[in-house]
Amino acid sequence: MKPLALLCSDTHLRRDKFDTFFAFTQIIDKAIALQIPIIGAGDLLDKQTNRAETVVFLAEELKRLAEENLKFYYTQGQHELDTVPWMQVASNAVHMHKQLFEFGEYAAYGLDWQPFGTLQMELEDVPTRTDLLVCHQV
Repeated sequence: MKPLALLCSDTHLRRDKFDTFFAFTQIIDKAIALQIPIIGAGDLLDKQTNRAETVVFLAEELKRLAEENLKFYYTQGQHELDTVPWMQVASNAVHMHKQLFEFGEYAAYGLDWQPFGTLQMELEDVPTRTDLLVCHQV
């Protein structure tokens, strides 16, 4: 049976001794090999202010998915949270925040990171037909 999507989170993209770029490339490679979309559940970038090298890398990797007609669905974590999400560097990036998406026969709903005191209210608004809640909380 073919998977519906590949789910990842906390990739914390940055050039460092852990080589998060290599790990993210492997995630993209696997999604392309399986011909399935990726769902990124927050903290995909390491911080709100990023070096150009990281943004260019992200755009190039998401472009590889786009060339295969594959989407990158995502929610924002507290590390990369911004008014205009960083993932919007790619045309195939789909912000899931407060949206319901179909993955086969299942419905996934996304929530960006919520500050203290607001999560409970947001959870009350999750549609009842949600099968998978994609969010990133500390």
